[in-house]
Amino acid sequence: KALEKSLKIFDQELLETFSLKAPMFEEELRELYKDAKKQATELFTKTCIGDDAVNYLEDLKSKFKQKFDQLKVENERAASTK
Repeated sequence: KALEKSLKIFDQELLETFSLKAPMFEEELRELYKDAKKQATELFTKTCIGDDAVNYLEDLKSKFKQKFDQLKVENERAASTK
Protein backbone atom coordinates (compact mmCIF):
# COMPACT_ATOMS: atom_id res chain seq x y z
CA LYS A 1 0.00 0.00 0.00
CA ALA A 2 2.78 2.47 0.89
CA LEU A 3 4.55 1.47 -2.32
CA GLU A 4 1.45 2.17 -4.42
CA LYS A 5 0.83 5.55 -2.77
CA SER A 6 4.44 6.56 -3.21
CA LEU A 7 4.44 5.59 -6.88
CA LYS A 8 1.24 7.55 -7.39
CA ILE A 9 2.76 10.67 -5.82
CA PHE A 10 5.91 10.22 -7.91
CA ASP A 11 3.91 9.84 -11.12
CA GLN A 12 1.71 12.83 -10.35
CA GLU A 13 4.63 15.12 -9.55
CA LEU A 14 6.74 13.99 -12.47
CA LEU A 15 4.16 13.58 -15.20
CA GLU A 16 2.05 16.66 -14.51
CA THR A 17 5.02 18.99 -14.71
CA PHE A 18 6.57 17.09 -17.61
CA SER A 19 3.40 17.27 -19.68
CA LEU A 20 3.22 21.03 -19.17
CA LYS A 21 6.86 21.79 -19.90
CA ALA A 22 8.07 19.16 -22.38
CA PRO A 23 10.49 19.29 -24.02
CA MET A 24 12.82 20.24 -21.20
CA PHE A 25 16.54 20.59 -20.83
CA GLU A 26 17.94 17.38 -19.37
CA GLU A 27 19.06 19.28 -16.28
CA GLU A 28 15.50 20.47 -15.66
CA LEU A 29 14.16 16.97 -16.16
CA ARG A 30 16.72 15.58 -13.73
CA GLU A 31 15.75 18.20 -11.10
CA LEU A 32 12.08 17.39 -11.58
CA TYR A 33 12.89 13.70 -11.16
CA LYS A 34 14.91 14.33 -7.99
CA ASP A 35 12.11 16.38 -6.43
CA ALA A 36 9.43 13.81 -7.26
CA LYS A 37 11.65 10.99 -6.01
CA LYS A 38 12.32 12.82 -2.75
CA GLN A 39 8.63 13.44 -2.06
CA ALA A 40 7.65 9.87 -2.86
CA THR A 41 10.51 8.39 -0.83
CA GLU A 42 9.64 10.52 2.19
CA LEU A 43 6.02 9.39 1.98
CA PHE A 44 7.14 5.78 1.68
CA THR A 45 9.47 5.89 4.68
CA LYS A 46 6.74 7.50 6.81
CA THR A 47 4.07 4.99 5.88
CA CYS A 48 5.85 1.69 5.24
CA ILE A 49 6.18 -0.65 8.17
CA GLY A 50 7.51 -4.14 8.52
CA ASP A 51 10.67 -6.10 7.89
CA ASP A 52 10.37 -5.91 4.11
CA ALA A 53 10.50 -2.09 3.99
CA VAL A 54 14.09 -2.08 2.71
CA ASN A 55 13.23 -4.48 -0.12
CA TYR A 56 10.18 -2.45 -1.06
CA LEU A 57 12.23 0.73 -1.04
CA GLU A 58 14.71 -0.82 -3.49
CA ASP A 59 11.81 -1.89 -5.69
CA LEU A 60 10.40 1.63 -5.52
CA LYS A 61 13.73 3.18 -6.51
CA SER A 62 13.95 0.77 -9.44
CA LYS A 63 10.50 1.83 -10.63
CA PHE A 64 11.52 5.49 -10.30
CA LYS A 65 14.56 4.86 -12.50
CA GLN A 66 12.50 3.05 -15.12
CA LYS A 67 10.00 5.91 -15.28
CA PHE A 68 12.80 8.46 -15.52
CA ASP A 69 14.50 6.57 -18.36
CA GLN A 70 11.17 6.41 -20.18
CA LEU A 71 10.63 10.16 -19.72
CA LYS A 72 14.12 10.92 -21.02
CA VAL A 73 13.25 9.11 -24.26
CA GLU A 74 9.92 10.93 -24.50
CA ASN A 75 11.66 14.23 -23.82
CA GLU A 76 14.20 13.62 -26.57
CA ARG A 77 11.39 12.68 -28.95
CA ALA A 78 9.47 15.87 -28.05
CA ALA A 79 12.61 17.97 -28.54
CA SER A 80 13.27 16.50 -31.98
CA THR A 81 9.74 17.24 -33.19
CA LYS A 82 9.76 20.92 -32.18
